[in-house]
Parts: sequence; structure tokens; C-alpha cells
Amino acid sequence: MDSSECGKLRGDETTVALFKKGCDGGDATGCHELFARYLCGVGVPQDSEHAREAATRACDLGLVQACANAGMLLGNQPGGNKALGRKMLEKGCTGGDIAACNNLGTMEMMSGEGQGPVRAAAMFQKLCDTGNVMSCANLAQILAVGLGDVPMDQPRARTLAEGACAKDNFVACNVMGIVLYQATPSDPGGAAKAWTKACDLGAPASCDNLGQLYQHGAGVELDVAHATNLYRKGCNAGVAHSCTALGQLGATANVLGTGVTNTTF
Repeated sequence: MDSSECGKLRGDETTVALFKKGCDGGDATGCHELFARYLCGVGVPQDSEHAREAATRACDLGLVQACANAGMLLGNQPGGNKALGRKMLEKGCTGGDIAACNNLGTMEMMSGEGQGPVRAAAMFQKLCDTGNVMSCANLAQILAVGLGDVPMDQPRARTLAEGACAKDNFVACNVMGIVLYQATPSDPGGAAKAWTKACDLGAPASCDNLGQLYQHGAGVELDVAHATNLYRKGCNAGVAHSCTALGQLGATANVLGTGVTNTTF
């Protein structure tokens, strides 16, 4: 789930109590609905641990769509269990859930192992070939920087990112911006357009990248006030660099040198 999906959720304390009762009685859908409320803080305080427990139970009860959420929470949240998370993702992927397959690939991509990104790239390529936009975007992300033992291939990354960004995938639009900015010669104006779209679609990393362009007038007109607003969006969403830049802008109008120094995925 992402922030846009959280925004669509409805419910109050009574709703949450009903979902909990259903989950406690062994209803997988009730557990999945409970997971979403705890994850997003709808009708109940946000609680990642309870969200993880509810998603795991939904997956155990046979709802393969919940396995993707359970796996990522188990693998990435503090106190999680990466080995169990992987099993959850494998269960969901084997059951035909594309999100679980994508999340499994993401876990491989972020594993830090040289061959992890190689395995992830193979998974994403297979899914991308079937038309899955998120997988194309994830593959572009790996190729853009040559992650792990995967060789850098920015032309191919650009092609993949362009196609996925055109379908409003914010990951792809962010990658597109990075590829354009790092191109020879650099195209900060094109990067600004890609990052603007990604930021508008809800990608905080892109808001941070775009903020750096506006702060320095790189490819766009210098606008520190707009950069400040962009950094605020990024900081509120947990982008560490945005918080630092926002704090520094309170002390001086020129804090990051002469250009974009920290493009963020």
C-alpha cells in the first residue's frame, strides 16, 4: 500500500473493532482490512507492529494478496523477520500475486548482495515483459546505477523509465529524472519535468531532488521559496536530506554548494 491508497480508506473505531472481531474469528479479509487501518492510522493510531501481525495472519489464512504486505513489513520494519518475510513473499508470488513478486524482487534488490540485484533484475524483467509497469520501473532503477553485479545501462534504463513514467508510475518518473540529470550532457530541465510529475504523484524523493534544482536554479528559475516547500514535503515523508536542507535554509540561502549533490531514489 502507498499513501494514495491510505487516502482512500474510510473507517472509525467501530469499523476497526468489527474488522478485529472478524480477524480474530479467522476471516482473512477482516485481517487484511485491519492491517490497512493500522498501517495508515485510520480509525486507530498508526501501529506498524499490529499492521504486520494482521497482514501475516491474513496471509496465513490464505489471502495471497496480503502476503506482499506481510512480507515487506516483516522484512523491512524494526523487529521484523526477513527470513519469514521472504517466505511470505514467495507464498504470495507462487500464488500469482504480482505485488508479492515485485516485493520479493525489491527485497532482493535491497539485499546488499552482489547477486541480489541480479536475481531482482531477472524477476523484474520477466514481469515487465508481461506489461507490469511497476516491474519496468524497478528494473530501470537497477540499471540506472548498475546496482550490485548488474552493469549500469542508462540508455535502457531511460527507455524503461520513459514508458513507465508515461503511465504515471512515480518510481519511473524519479528514475527518469536521475537518468536525465546524470546524462552527458546533463539535462536538468528534463529532469525537472520528470521530478515534478513524480513529486505530484506522491514521490517524496522526487520532491527532494526537485527542491535542489529550484534552490540552485538548475534547469529551472531560481526559487528558494518553492525549494523550501518541496523540502518540507520530502521531510514530512521521511526523506532525511530534505530535513537537513530545510534546516540549513533557515540559516543561509546557499547551503548545498553549486548544484544537485544528492539525487535520491
